Amino acid sequence: IRIGFANALSGPYAASGHRNRVAVETAVHDLNRTGGVLGEQVELVAADDACGLSQAMAAARRLVEARVSLVVGHMCSHSSLLAAGIYEAADILMISPSSTHPRLTEEGRGNVFRLTGRDDRQGEMAARFLGETHAGLRIGILHDGSAYGEGLARETRAQLHRRGIEEALFEIYSPGAFDYSGIVAELRQASIDVVYVGGYGPDAGRILRTARAQGEDLQMVGGDGLAMDEFWSVAGQAGEGTVFTARRDVRTTPAAAP
Repeated sequence: IRIGFANALSGPYAASGHRNRVAVETAVHDLNRTGGVLGEQVELVAADDACGLSQAMAAARRLVEARVSLVVGHMCSHSSLLAAGIYEAADILMISPSSTHPRLTEEGRGNVFRLTGRDDRQGEMAARFLGETHAGLRIGILHDGSAYGEGLARETRAQLHRRGIEEALFEIYSPGAFDYSGIVAELRQASIDVVYVGGYGPDAGRILRTARAQGEDLQMVGGDGLAMDEFWSVAGQAGEGTVFTARRDVRTTPAAAP
């Protein structure tokens, strides 16, 4: 029985992708050690989507051609949204452990399942935290224009508005940029005290590191994209004190000890 795995095994999120691969390989090993599934051994077929668009469709088609019964993936929401229809047409189950865009399950595809919370829930939690903890401060909201990042930022802004809180800045930044001095200058010009980031770890880390290097004492808040190891590898010590919403860290549960 073949299980597909689609994730970012190259590109800026490859470290997270390889950690996810280890998790799936461990699960397959455990299944096979206890007799497999329906008396059959399980084989893992991995495909790299680099958290991209065309790459995600290519990875999905490769797994369809490999005749997998189930795909674990994808990681990035835009990749999952594109691949879901390909799997549906091939009658293949899709279980995403990390894509949080509400549309992934709201599209109503019977083959698609999600193992993590949604961005509308994250936006609600973030707005409550910002409203209760940073009342009266100037809030800026940044996003990277991706399905995940922009959707999360807009949901957080909408939830803040429901609480009667207006952001002082709502701006897009270019993902993967080398220099974020321009966006930091916009934050300074708007006198931002707290910046909410809808985007992925490496960019958020680079924005924060740039702000710290320029003497800005910003509080950064974000979504589960900041839970990536890649946030810390880029932000370094500048990342201390950052707050983000994410599912519970399973490593702290007794069942995860082995």
